Amino acid sequence: MFNINEIIKPELVQVFTGIESKLFERLVERLVPIWESNERKRLCRMRRIRAIGAGGRYKLQSMSAKLFLYLFYCRHYTNQRVVAGLCNMNQSNISRLFGRLERILAQAADPGLHNFL
Repeated sequence: MFNINEIIKPELVQVFTGIESKLFERLVERLVPIWESNERKRLCRMRRIRAIGAGGRYKLQSMSAKLFLYLFYCRHYTNQRVVAGLCNMNQSNISRLFGRLERILAQAADPGLHNFL
């Protein structure tokens, strides 16, 4: 298990994710508003059982940490259980997180790309 916030440093981002730290930061900036919009939609859906804020909290609070883990997973071609073990999470939570990230990553990387998916 490691502290992900200690690893997300400009000199280590490319080593672990395969992309330059400046590109990583720009991608995070583009992901944040899309993520927040999607989370609002998800939390305000009609069939929601719990009140907003009553569910569990994300262990990975920052978008940098979420994106870092996803890119680490893709770059090193590991399975989700390994990623979950590294950050003391359950594999099913990692799977849900990665599923949400995959849907918005195409929009953030190239805003016109989602028209073709």
